[in-house]
Amino acid sequence: MAKKFDFLSPGIEIREIDQSFIGVERDAEGPIIIGRTRKGPANKPVKIRSLDDFVSVFGLPVPGGNGVQGDMWRDGNMTGPTYASYAAQAWLASEESPVTMVRLAGEQYSAAATDDAKAGWKLDGTNNINITSNSTAYGLFLIASSSTNQNKTGSLAAVFYANAGAIALSGANPALGDGDYANALVSNIGSNSEFKMEIFDAADASTDILNFNFNRNSSKYIRSVFSTNPQLTNAKMIRGAI
Repeated sequence: MAKKFDFLSPGIEIREIDQSFIGVERDAEGPIIIGRTRKGPANKPVKIRSLDDFVSVFGLPVPGGNGVQGDMWRDGNMTGPTYASYAAQAWLASEESPVTMVRLAGEQYSAAATDDAKAGWKLDGTNNINITSNSTAYGLFLIASSSTNQNKTGSLAAVFYANAGAIALSGANPALGDGDYANALVSNIGSNSEFKMEIFDAADASTDILNFNFNRNSSKYIRSVFSTNPQLTNAKMIRGAI
């Protein structure tokens, strides 16, 4: 602040106060980019000024093409490319101006007429002895080998969804009744503590037998043997889905 003193007479002081100011420079607008990103706030505009900020808020771009298996429950949907992320990164690399990013998130169509057009996966919730109309979720529980019956304490290790047919553990003492594919207590197989799962179609015919374990470093790890891609449950979306 500038000050100037001029003594006109004893005891009289004149002070000049500079009240001018420098206005705040307006931020450049930059483009508005709307599309998919790996993470971040959804359906609202967020101004991003640098590449580092973009990666911190919305994540790295996804190139897609990672196959139809994928572990979407844990890694997210990596099958489709996020073009919006690439566009935002290319613009921010030019350091011309910030971008306003609007991340799109899926939302069920309010006028969806059939279950196939709705979000999620609908099961009848019927654990039926009649395998042709069986549609339910199966829980796989691990129980210590010292346990002698199914009433002992165990831990839920996996959930399997079936809209037709059935699944059954195969092994020592499965204790399966006629047409009863659930509530079976089965011992693990071999030194690798593997389990065997048999798949039945709606005609009660065995279609596959899969060996799996719970060793993350094994090629037979449960999440590698069984599909974790929910898109494969809809044959109208993915051809050849089962």
